[in-house]
Amino acid sequence: MRAPFYVACIIALSQTACERAPSAAVAPTVAPPTATISPDIVRQIDAIARGALAHQQLAGLSLAVAKDGVVVYAHGYGYRDVAKRLPATANTIYNIASMSKQFTAASVMLLQQDGKLTIDDPLSKYLPELPYAKRVTLRNLLNHASGIPDYLDYISDNGLTTPKILAVLEKVRLDSTPGTRYEYSNSNFILLGAVVTKASGMPFDRFVAQRIFRPLGLVSTGVGTAPKDLRNGALGYTVVLNRTTLADPQSAAQLDFPDGGVNSTVLDLAAWDAALDSGRVVNPELVRTMFTPGPHGSETTHGYGLGLSVDHTYGRLEISHQGEWTGYAGENVTFPDDRFAVILLSNTDGFNEELIARRIFALFFPLGPTQLAQETESAQGENGAVTKVAKTLLAEVSRGSVDKAMLAPGLAHDTSDASLAPLSRALRNYGVLKRFVFIGRDADTTSVTDTYRLYYPDAVVSYSVSVSADGKIKTFSFSRED
Repeated sequence: MRAPFYVACIIALSQTACERAPSAAVAPTVAPPTATISPDIVRQIDAIARGALAHQQLAGLSLAVAKDGVVVYAHGYGYRDVAKRLPATANTIYNIASMSKQFTAASVMLLQQDGKLTIDDPLSKYLPELPYAKRVTLRNLLNHASGIPDYLDYISDNGLTTPKILAVLEKVRLDSTPGTRYEYSNSNFILLGAVVTKASGMPFDRFVAQRIFRPLGLVSTGVGTAPKDLRNGALGYTVVLNRTTLADPQSAAQLDFPDGGVNSTVLDLAAWDAALDSGRVVNPELVRTMFTPGPHGSETTHGYGLGLSVDHTYGRLEISHQGEWTGYAGENVTFPDDRFAVILLSNTDGFNEELIARRIFALFFPLGPTQLAQETESAQGENGAVTKVAKTLLAEVSRGSVDKAMLAPGLAHDTSDASLAPLSRALRNYGVLKRFVFIGRDADTTSVTDTYRLYYPDAVVSYSVSVSADGKIKTFSFSRED
């Protein structure tokens, strides 16, 4: 599940550039690896992780690296509880937010394997009370092509309950024709959880525990409890005005939601990845279906299968899902053809993990000249008009004053030279910009966002811009990516 903001380090000018986290100097705690890797690779992984902890102001971070289905390295850095100085380890439990969607998708595929549903069934077969249910299939829900708006655009993230969400979804109208357009919406997986309940005859949380968590031995994975209430659970943190502070515990609790309620560890997710990729969760044919992208037009530059993002990185198939909610963020990445996985979980929202995962991948699979070039060349699908606006905005933000005529009314109202000052100082302190690279586009039900990677002499910064149809900037954000 996405948080109601895009990044936490620097966003909408209400927060400022990332400085050193209070936990950055803490020595990592180590889970014994189940296979050995070279000390040089260990040192490089630790350096990458410690850099992220410091640059992104993370309270804590856990990672696991698996090769050929075996965990070769697992580590914790920083704290799961800053005040009590409780260290993060490979056994620390985090809310995994939208990474939960792959478990929901697998539950649906298990029910298809059982003969209790098919993913081409109309939603009306299970939830006939929804006015648009005859037009939407389960497949549409699974690959975010239903056109159903995101309930987070209609309801506060505090005090959420499934009945409250379903009541809202009975009243919304479709944003687009089902099956024609990718738009990321958490509503899709709330509805899929209800479908699992109807088709299986048991609550979603019980089904996923009985059919996935327990059979696979995922002893630290579950739903229905906030991480802070678990023995090895991490408290959730956020970054506000250069300070890493406790997140709102009410917002951080997702309980049994099928779109973002799973809690897990990097070790359990490594075991899950190995089981899914090898056909031990559902049969290989259904796994291939999960890995097959659905409709995605110009609104996005990556594919989305069934509960999983589908892309190619360095010419290799990459299956992944990111997750972010109040107090937590991370990514679960697998390269199925290489039998390799990287899992990164943090108890600080805004954690920007994509580049870190790819750098770890490159330690095990050294990149050739063509692959190295991909790091500094813009991806396909770049919109020249948006890039021109983004470059102009970057120059003005760096200078410390923005022409408000470029901004949509809401953003213009919230933007001032004073609010820009900390961000401007941070960007100038990074030095002279070396490269400006388009890395992709993504869409939700309210906006399309283009993201760029900015290479400075000693920093890599993620820069995202959402531009309206009339060319006005609706949102923009910067965050350290290294």
